[in-house]
Amino acid sequence: MSGAIRKINPAWVLRLFLGLTFLYSGLDMTRNPSLWTWTVSKAPLFLTNFIHTVGGITNFIRGVGYLELVFVALFLIPIFPRIFVKIASLLAGIEMSLIVISLGINMTTFRDIGLAGAAFSLFILLVEHSHSHDWR
Repeated sequence: MSGAIRKINPAWVLRLFLGLTFLYSGLDMTRNPSLWTWTVSKAPLFLTNFIHTVGGITNFIRGVGYLELVFVALFLIPIFPRIFVKIASLLAGIEMSLIVISLGINMTTFRDIGLAGAAFSLFILLVEHSHSHDWR
């Protein structure tokens, strides 16, 4: 068993589970943005101003959902160059961190701490292995 475990690439484990998580939230945000408006209820003033410039809360949430679906594609489809996956993992970690910072820790956002950690871990793993010729 230990030989089989050693063959598992930890970056792919992170990519799989982050991808599945963002698939759920991304699809739901694009389909039901009104259910996610609470996530920007305590947004800082600069973000609130930005939200209004992009057409309001619904459009903003839908846009975040589409961004998360881009993360899904980059995490789960192995045809993209590693640099794009690095960028996606860094942005995903920043997104989750900003959610926790904006909303504080509560019964929902405590999970975002783990997602931020997983995304930043994926970023670190990919940076550490950037000398590899494997472009995925």
